[in-house]
Amino acid sequence: MREGIITFYKGRRYRSRLEAKWASFFDLMGWRYEYEPYDLPGWIPDFLLLGHQRTLVEVKPYTTLDEFDIKKIVQATAAYHEAPREVLLLGASLFDADDWEDGVVLGWLGELIVDHATNRLVDVEFDEAVLCESALGFGFFHASQNWKDRVTGMDHRQHQVVSKEKIAPLWQQSGNIAQWEPHPYLDRT
Repeated sequence: MREGIITFYKGRRYRSRLEAKWASFFDLMGWRYEYEPYDLPGWIPDFLLLGHQRTLVEVKPYTTLDEFDIKKIVQATAAYHEAPREVLLLGASLFDADDWEDGVVLGWLGELIVDHATNRLVDVEFDEAVLCESALGFGFFHASQNWKDRVTGMDHRQHQVVSKEKIAPLWQQSGNIAQWEPHPYLDRT
């Protein structure tokens, strides 16, 4: 895999333009986050989303779930007691939801089940992370397990799937912002 293009966004240095684009997208969605929040054994999460449910995020320029090193991520997360038990894998772009008409998928959300007595992973279920919207704003939910919005905490009966017509302009805008923001140390005159 090729090295990412170091990109500055809001005064922060991101290891790749794709990471900066996702940060910009999070801002446009109104989501709070931390960049590279901490080191886990064998894995540094790219982001920590600070919604109702704290969610670790990995960003790679991939288009399928199989391309991610899920085993490494799950092992690192399970080994650290304080780590959130959900991981959001984000790829090169948003994509259409398989089972949600006109819905948009961020990536893949993994719900990890860990036995705290033994600190062993019992199960993990990855499926589409479907974008949704409620009176409290934008969020996302697991397509086949817990449908509660991870950002707002709204029950699945209180949010709607977001259409690609509504979200596509924000995704495009996030790319433009990340690509064209000037370097913070260069003279802007």
